[in-house]
Amino acid sequence: KCACFLPCQSKMPSSPNNKFIHLILLAVCKEDPMIIVPLLNSLERSAKIAQSDVIVLVAAEQCTPDIIISTITEAVAKMSSVRIIVVRHPPGVPNEVAGAGTNYNW
Repeated sequence: KCACFLPCQSKMPSSPNNKFIHLILLAVCKEDPMIIVPLLNSLERSAKIAQSDVIVLVAAEQCTPDIIISTITEAVAKMSSVRIIVVRHPPGVPNEVAGAGTNYNW
């Protein structure tokens, strides 16, 4: 019997090649890409060691400079174990408070 909050590992879904897929949520707005790229490189090294796949969901504001998104996308394009999904949250959505949570939900 599993004593943790997650289902037992044998029942957890995996990718077709029996590797786990990790989803990393990364909220960005005006961070320096030179801070984010080393983070992505670390994820790539970890994924290779664990022989797992990583998907990075980049949640950004619409006003996030394009250079930040393109730098992140270009860095991930060079990686074999990391895939990327980019979503950009539009400004001015009624009844929403600006922040990372709304970007993730978008």
